[in-house]
Amino acid sequence: VTVDRPVDKEDVVRLASGVVITTTAQRDRSRKVYTAMTKPCHVQKRGPRRLQFILQEGRNRQIRKMLAAVGYEVLELHRVEVMGITLRGLREGCWAP
Repeated sequence: VTVDRPVDKEDVVRLASGVVITTTAQRDRSRKVYTAMTKPCHVQKRGPRRLQFILQEGRNRQIRKMLAAVGYEVLELHRVEVMGITLRGLREGCWAP
């Protein structure tokens, strides 16, 4: 993830511990708003404005909302793995079976 400004070490700790975000769940034509703390996750600083996240849960736009909660805007987000399925060996525009 690349953000709009250099990331403070204290914010990395806050993000890893969990922050409060609001998400909307849509089921059976109804919408329900949930405001809750995110589960703790692994956050590693990869550069002044770059972070790597390993989440235990994947709420709607979770990383963007977590970073907004501590005052950052996401400029670029690249997902490399979902539930054990990786992008390794895939060319752009292709998908895994």
